[in-house]
Amino acid sequence: MARATPTAARHPRTTLATFATAFVVYLVAGWRLAITHHAIVGDAMARVANGFTVLYSRDPHLAAVGFVWNPLPSFAALPLLTLSRVFPALRTEAFAGNIVSAAFMAGSVAVLWCLLREIGNSTGVRITLTVLFAVHPIVMMYGANGDSEATLVFFLALTCLGLMRWLDRRDLKSLVFIGFALGFGYLSRQEFLAAGGSTLLVIVVSTYFTTGGPRAFRRWTAITEATVAGLPFAFAVVSWALSAWVIVGTATSYLEVNAAQVRGAAAGIASNVGGTQMIDRATYYLGQLLVLEPLWGIVVLASVYLALRRRDARIAAPLATFGAVAGAQGALFASGSTFGWLRFAITIVPLTVICAALLLDRGPAVRRRSGTASRAGRIGFVIAVLASCAVSIPNAVNGMTKDRWGREEAAMVRLLPGYGWAPKGTAGYTPGDYDGYNAIAAYFDRQRLPEGSVLTDLQYTFPLILKSQRPRQFVIPSDYDFERSVADPATFRVRYLLVSNGSADLLRQSYPTTSGTTRPRIAIGPLVRTFRAGPQQLSLFRVARSVTGERAATGSR
Repeated sequence: MARATPTAARHPRTTLATFATAFVVYLVAGWRLAITHHAIVGDAMARVANGFTVLYSRDPHLAAVGFVWNPLPSFAALPLLTLSRVFPALRTEAFAGNIVSAAFMAGSVAVLWCLLREIGNSTGVRITLTVLFAVHPIVMMYGANGDSEATLVFFLALTCLGLMRWLDRRDLKSLVFIGFALGFGYLSRQEFLAAGGSTLLVIVVSTYFTTGGPRAFRRWTAITEATVAGLPFAFAVVSWALSAWVIVGTATSYLEVNAAQVRGAAAGIASNVGGTQMIDRATYYLGQLLVLEPLWGIVVLASVYLALRRRDARIAAPLATFGAVAGAQGALFASGSTFGWLRFAITIVPLTVICAALLLDRGPAVRRRSGTASRAGRIGFVIAVLASCAVSIPNAVNGMTKDRWGREEAAMVRLLPGYGWAPKGTAGYTPGDYDGYNAIAAYFDRQRLPEGSVLTDLQYTFPLILKSQRPRQFVIPSDYDFERSVADPATFRVRYLLVSNGSADLLRQSYPTTSGTTRPRIAIGPLVRTFRAGPQQLSLFRVARSVTGERAATGSR
């Protein structure tokens, strides 16, 4: 079903204008969240902190970005963080992350515009669907708040565009495009393992069944084309795993940390979901999909049905990218492997929009098949499909402000430009949660401590290194001497241990007396004071003496 469709390369001004408009909107929304209301998402700030440690920790090095999350969102913030001395909010309010997410989500809007042009939709349909996607509250939220969902959607959209072009044209350039989109996508989010596998499967199956010649020739042609698309992706996966294995001793540190955090939050998740069984979590995830796109099932199934009738293989592109990630997220949450945040279901929005665009495809082949349809009927069909996407906006706003669904978003939706009419949320992030770290950072800054004086696990105290004017006073997990400092703080001239109430805090695990249980391996010393920052309680202990000194004192008695 190949046809010469206009591409973004032939319309650079329109695509650039689409990107610029969306970027300004998301940047303004990000400014309102971070600068005006100090509403900062924890994961977004943590990713900025990971980038900050690469440049400004006691041991600046690339590996300081950590191996819990894939690195590209943090690396993308590095150029902005170099300007933080001129504009401190880039780090203190993690605004560098807001700029990064605004750019990537605006890129997603521009790529979607190109996708709709590739499909062959009319100008009116393209504009309407692009706007409906761009202003969807979950898209607006994660285009503005600095989290990594924007990079996920952007690289999935690029992969979808490349796969759709390849299915339409079977050209080598599209395969290379797919490979690099998948490779960079994996460096952004782990969900690209699902998207990469399903995309390569589509390439293998499609090539095998559309290539002429003997069976062996078709098989090797399919393998060759999948290899071209899969090599950059495989390189990203293997190189990241090898780097983690060489530097931290395990290739799956992100799985271990995530599992520990999910176990610690199991009771809260079960309370919100309404049960601990797999069926409870699966039902909850289905509810999340319906909150964001109440008619997604009808639109997707209708587009698949029409694609089969038209013999249009392009439907495989959104299903193998956005659909694969949506399915993988559901399976992971049902198995109890993730927190099940609403943002994990964000891919259902672009999937629904692209399927709606395929339903409204008015290319020559489609026009020939529907030539007998009345004009009024065609107009009614267009309106019905567009309305099925438009209804998601008020439905999502209503759901995102509810305790059950919008655990992270409820208190923030009304802060987005144009969404002041949203119901008042009673759950989720409370603006000001991270403001408590301002006073804690100021406390340490006033002490004028030398470098390496305060040992802490940034897994829970990451805002501190961004808020402090003296970040080198902290010994953090990315420092080369962190483990040795944990084993014997006094020998490494550590003066204080700052311990959070998080169950996976490394210091809490190493020194259980911080929670009042057993005798420590090292005599930590007295509790100096406690701090409160949102849900986190931090305890500051003074380091007294090393275990060697304690043993000597015991022997003398």
